[in-house]
Amino acid sequence: RALVIEQKTAQIRLVVDGSIGTIDPLITVPDVNISGNERGLLGIDVDADWPVRPYIYVYYSHSGTNTNYLSMYEATGDLSDPMSSDLVIVPGSLYHLLTDIPDNASNHNGGTVRVGPDKMVYLSIGDDANECSAQEVNDLRGVILRLDPALMPGPGSGPPAKADIIPVDNPFFSVDPNTRLTWCYGLRNPFRFSVDPVTGDLFIADVGLYDYEEMNQSTGGENFGWPFREGPMIR
Repeated sequence: RALVIEQKTAQIRLVVDGSIGTIDPLITVPDVNISGNERGLLGIDVDADWPVRPYIYVYYSHSGTNTNYLSMYEATGDLSDPMSSDLVIVPGSLYHLLTDIPDNASNHNGGTVRVGPDKMVYLSIGDDANECSAQEVNDLRGVILRLDPALMPGPGSGPPAKADIIPVDNPFFSVDPNTRLTWCYGLRNPFRFSVDPVTGDLFIADVGLYDYEEMNQSTGGENFGWPFREGPMIR
């Protein structure tokens, strides 16, 4: 079975062996901004310790706030059988993890959520059409973040203190929590990336401007150079 998201309807749907699940959609994520081509419900993954931690992580453009959210739901039902359609989103379980990711432009939102073999949550964020922000490691634009979900969820609607979700082995040391959440930076619009299931390396597809599309390999701590570099070219 697989969880499928639809960008513009903001629906999370369950597909089991090629067929739509019994409950369809599982849920419609509320307050999703779908204006422009690159906003909407953009990313999804599940916790590494599923079904013990039956949490679903989603990344989306939030309406009315000029921000993008990383949030989570709790699931219930038959959590262990990969062929079962008995999966339900717990009503009222939406919990916000990050609510201050800038979304001033309708494009360059990034959009991938992946859980690595280290059980950390990785999130790719575009430069929000603000090129130079990608060189500010504390800016939450043009970066990939790495979060530790071990202390989540918490009470209320969130978000938790960022200090509670910063992995101790993240590469950038600072008093600034955004910097400490950052895994790598200097990216334009890392719309999609994958995590090697053995090494944990990230392979990042970064959308270019005029001349080059980039495929970047990250082990943490890199500055991939945007906007001063595009592929091998100095701009």
